[in-house]
Amino acid sequence: MTSDKEHRVRVAVITMGDPAGCGPFLIDSWIRDGKAGEGICYIIVGSRDQLKTGSELLEFQKPENGVFLLDAGDSTGIVPGKPQASAGTLSFGYLKTALELIAGLPGSMLVTLPVCKKSWELAGIPYTGHTEVLKDLSGAQETVMFFMGRHMNIGLSTTHLPLKKVPESVDAGRILRQLRILSSCGFFQVKKPKIGLLGLNPHNGEGGLLGSEEVLLEEAIRSARQEGIDVFGPLVPDAFFHTPADCYLALYHDQGLIPFKLLHGISGVHLTLGLPFCRVSVTHGTAFDRSDNNIDRTGFNGVMEFAAKILRKGDRNY
Repeated sequence: MTSDKEHRVRVAVITMGDPAGCGPFLIDSWIRDGKAGEGICYIIVGSRDQLKTGSELLEFQKPENGVFLLDAGDSTGIVPGKPQASAGTLSFGYLKTALELIAGLPGSMLVTLPVCKKSWELAGIPYTGHTEVLKDLSGAQETVMFFMGRHMNIGLSTTHLPLKKVPESVDAGRILRQLRILSSCGFFQVKKPKIGLLGLNPHNGEGGLLGSEEVLLEEAIRSARQEGIDVFGPLVPDAFFHTPADCYLALYHDQGLIPFKLLHGISGVHLTLGLPFCRVSVTHGTAFDRSDNNIDRTGFNGVMEFAAKILRKGDRNY
């Protein structure tokens, strides 16, 4: 049984991600560079045999300051740089173990490294990404994939969805719930953020000539404004970034992430809003196509700095 005093230790639970990808290298580099913030308990959930620093890490027993490992599976036989069922099974197991840890450590934060969706499919795991798993297993009613950067903050109304399914997914009720999440999120400098909602079709549909989904978006905007949410739009998708806002809500993955990544590269922080705990991640993938020497550590180091800042602040509004 963990004591109340131990509960007050700031805790970040870090999942290794796909053991065939960049996760082990990024964790090793972060540890070797001495980037761990003081006054925080870091629990790495992964496979000890994938880490060059593995022999240096104590097995996690209880929350206390420092960096610890919870060894969650033997990864012997994993082939670096390619999708494989065994890696999918391991990375999904890391995530489930991390969620069990967080459930017993109130106020702890989840930091995830990239998984390979193809490896999950090969392993028979019925999810297309972290966001879908976290929403399902946490019992959250609604979530928003959210990206924060120096030049832009943007959420995604849908997650990892084929483009042909996006129009049928436009739902005024769901968008209203997501606008509520963005409006109440505590990561902005203002108490009541100004939110720009993007349209779906070219020219916002040209009055129905090029599509009619904007009618549903206008309905969501009216309902949100009645609740006091500061939202405007729908914004023409190809020029929304010229209209200032504290954050935007895009309707699908690439609509939001193409401009975000043009501005930020691999820097910035990926969050899942609407969960009962804070989850942060890098904005890039497994980097299967790169050797360790060619993996940029900037994104992960920035995420870990952000995580330490949030833990020290003790903000629970996410």
